[in-house]
Amino acid sequence: MTKNKKGRSQVIKSLDQDKEFKSKLKNIIDTSPLKKVIGLLENEIESQLTITSFSYGIPGFLKDTAYHFNEAVKEVLGFSTIKATAGASGDTPPKFLTVDFPDGNIVKVPFGDINLPGLSEGSRANIGYDRASRSLIIDVETERRHAAKIDEIVRKAKHAVKYHSIYANSALIFDEDVHEPQFADVSKFEDQPVFLNPEVEQAIIPIKVRLEKTEILESKGIDIKFGALLQGPYGTGKTLLAWNLAAKAVKNGWTFVYVKNPEIVKEVMEITQSLSHSAKGTLMFVEDIDLILSGDRDAEMNEVINLMDGGDNKKLNTIYLFTTNHIEKINPTFLRGKRIGALISMEHLEPEVTEKFIRYFLGENLDLNEDLTEVVKMISDNKITPAFVSEIIEKAQANLIFYEKDKVDKDTLKMYVKSYLSQIKLVQTTKEEPAEVTFVKSWKKLMTTTGEIIDRVEEAETEIINKLY
Repeated sequence: MTKNKKGRSQVIKSLDQDKEFKSKLKNIIDTSPLKKVIGLLENEIESQLTITSFSYGIPGFLKDTAYHFNEAVKEVLGFSTIKATAGASGDTPPKFLTVDFPDGNIVKVPFGDINLPGLSEGSRANIGYDRASRSLIIDVETERRHAAKIDEIVRKAKHAVKYHSIYANSALIFDEDVHEPQFADVSKFEDQPVFLNPEVEQAIIPIKVRLEKTEILESKGIDIKFGALLQGPYGTGKTLLAWNLAAKAVKNGWTFVYVKNPEIVKEVMEITQSLSHSAKGTLMFVEDIDLILSGDRDAEMNEVINLMDGGDNKKLNTIYLFTTNHIEKINPTFLRGKRIGALISMEHLEPEVTEKFIRYFLGENLDLNEDLTEVVKMISDNKITPAFVSEIIEKAQANLIFYEKDKVDKDTLKMYVKSYLSQIKLVQTTKEEPAEVTFVKSWKKLMTTTGEIIDRVEEAETEIINKLY
């Protein structure tokens, strides 16, 4: 096969720098005729100029790996333009993948079949993504002499994905596709107050200190890894608290991961482990964990527990934050050991906190001297959760605007509290009875009726026997 002079010259220069080859050549020169030496050189040159296929995999998210591979190509080969690939019907323009960043910037990176300028003519690569292995797959065809450069590109890309992920130190949402997380803006939660009962304030300190004082804890040998379960009825502020912690996480150099669908929590756990290397750590938030951790212990539950407990994950700075409205459904195995370091019960707010809540959200629309004792008592006695207190406040504000009043008074608040309680009572009385309850009631009625019939038969039998004997 005839090779171009430039390629041969480059191969000869590279061989001159190859210590292993020069040592081998010296031994042959000392013991062999010149013809054999020349033959060895020719064979090596031909081998180096032979088109060879190389395959690589870079684990990680699709856009993360594609972006860093492209950056590594530019760094090693010194170019930023990807040319079109030649085909039977003419040149095919390269495909591009849109990569967005948390600051709003967008970068287009090549994807699919591309040429590789900077290497020998005909060098090309196919860039794809394998969802099963969660890896960017790169198939390269080029002369064998370029293998070291391709190896260097892949090595740099892998290092960048692991330690400089585009998703690090940001807030991410995983819905259905675990391969393409969406960025979330948590800045609005930074200054938003979260009203919590004193017991809850104390219970979340282990989480806050890990987010805010990571280095100090590490210097003292305190394990950063931690798990917490927020449990309580709907409307108690579990989700709001999680997003408040998300803002603290991002502000302090952590990555926040929100798993919107608990059915994919295992996959997200697996693929996000690498993010802990790119930031101080990862705070993972999963709602309604009882949907996958109820009932008997099964394979899926074991996998989730093992990912939290064992393997390389032991060394990662990961905080798991789960929520449930039905703690009674969760398999007790999940709550044992160190995987759940805090079980935090969130209920309706205590009276003092409720008053602070009302005064804060009504603000200047409420007179500072307005006595809220009766209103607070009604809310507390009826265990109205913060989400529904917010609705009561919104209705009171709407009333203020409609009647063009200056301030919201306690009587208006009491009126809407009573309205809420009437609504709840109506819902409870008209709520459709679950099928299980209907079945049990019917069964009891049937058994009662059957029992009465049996009693009457027995009475009749006794009467007949007495008459006969």
